[in-house]
Amino acid sequence: MATSHGAATLAGQKFGRLMKFTKADAAIHSAVQLETLADAMALPFEPNLKDEPDAEENPFTPAGYTYLGQFIDHDLTFDTHSNFNKPNSFDEAIDMRTPAFDLDSVYGRGPDDQPYMYEKDGAHLALDATEPMRGKDVLRAGLNGRAVIGDPRNDENAIVVQLHVAFIRFHNHLVDQIHQDMPDLDWSEVFKAARRWTTHHYQRIIIDDFLPRVVDTGLSTIQPIYRGLKSGTMPTFTLYDIAQGSYMPLEFAVAAYRFGHSMVRPDYRLNGSVHKRIFEPDGTGLTGFKPLDPSFVIDWSLFFSAEIGPGTKGELGAWNVADPTRLQFAYRIDPMLVNPLFHLPQAVVKTMPSLAERNLKRGLGFGLPSGETVASRIGAAVLTANELKVRLGNDEEEPVVWTRIVDIPGLDGLAGNTPLWFYILAEAEKGVVDKDEGGKGEGSRLGETGGAIVVETFAGLMFADPTSVVNQCLPFRSIYNQATFSMAELFAAIGSPLRKSTVKSKA
Repeated sequence: MATSHGAATLAGQKFGRLMKFTKADAAIHSAVQLETLADAMALPFEPNLKDEPDAEENPFTPAGYTYLGQFIDHDLTFDTHSNFNKPNSFDEAIDMRTPAFDLDSVYGRGPDDQPYMYEKDGAHLALDATEPMRGKDVLRAGLNGRAVIGDPRNDENAIVVQLHVAFIRFHNHLVDQIHQDMPDLDWSEVFKAARRWTTHHYQRIIIDDFLPRVVDTGLSTIQPIYRGLKSGTMPTFTLYDIAQGSYMPLEFAVAAYRFGHSMVRPDYRLNGSVHKRIFEPDGTGLTGFKPLDPSFVIDWSLFFSAEIGPGTKGELGAWNVADPTRLQFAYRIDPMLVNPLFHLPQAVVKTMPSLAERNLKRGLGFGLPSGETVASRIGAAVLTANELKVRLGNDEEEPVVWTRIVDIPGLDGLAGNTPLWFYILAEAEKGVVDKDEGGKGEGSRLGETGGAIVVETFAGLMFADPTSVVNQCLPFRSIYNQATFSMAELFAAIGSPLRKSTVKSKA
């Protein structure tokens, strides 16, 4: 088993494969097929900023969870060696992150090796200390104001960098609490305790708050694994090779966990006065790698809600069209991506500006199996050709019309051999429709195949890490003496409580 999966245990190690798959299972597609499929996945350009309810929105998932997903991804994976033009990408790919939920993207190598990321006491993480951004932006240095943080990718956009700030502030809050309770404790020990507590609370956010919002945890292929993760009882894995310890499965990193790309909105309201597209022609969009604009400081009540929990949904007609306090939702998990992700600016990428094309060709380069192969081996219902669809020529004023991909010239050969990333998105679009009366739950959460890969990988990484919350901290009690923890509670702890939104919720 070890030789076929190439398991990784430390940063700088190779990726691996889930235990039911080898290189021999690779799906074969032509570059033209993948380019054609990528083009078909583009939503139309939306010329107007959206303050009103939007048919693309997923009423189960507030918009902040898109970027929490990105933050989690940066904590787990960072491949600096793969190349779209090389067929041996798998052999060269190296994960420069530790495959664990350990917040190394925040802590870096720690205060001993990277003291410039910390305050003088070596326990508090440093933030911008200048006005007017004191404590609201990450520490920056140099003429370009580059972020001094554990993972520079957390400065990619104005949303994820402020999530990074939120976790720094939570760590610093715990440092203050520990120092207050034990003033004689050495600062190095205060840091270790605060890091451990911050990491365990972050892991409970993943278990209690993030996963139930993006995965249908009640499905038969997923429920036993998720139940074990919640309780801290080692489940019986069918995909993740727990005998290999911590490693990063390609099926997760290159396909399943890229579901978040379909959740991205074309624009976001950051606060009561600033509403921006991801990319603006004049460069004033949400792209990062520069000091945060003071007007971009986020009102987190527009991105997260304490009222809408996993398994409940907002009423899409409940908002005033012009209400700047309106909670924004992520877009649905389906095979369609917003138009800006097909025209990534040169400042972001030099070549291949379509994110869909990048993902599809990356799957080919890494030799991923087809969606049908994965579904059949894990016992999930295999999607038929009639269920693998995109929207062609969709206008927001017209009824939604779906087109089978096998009916698109050049894509008929994809029947039974669908790229895994696309298949997982199509499964999410189809899966909840059958269970939700009125068909209004399309694309709310991952289905059997995508959900199984994500939940098994998350559970495998947690149980393979001897320092994780499921191995070290049971029963878990949060700083609020609760058995669970959420993003709403994190914001409350750092003095940014979420106000009640204008959205009603229902089970």
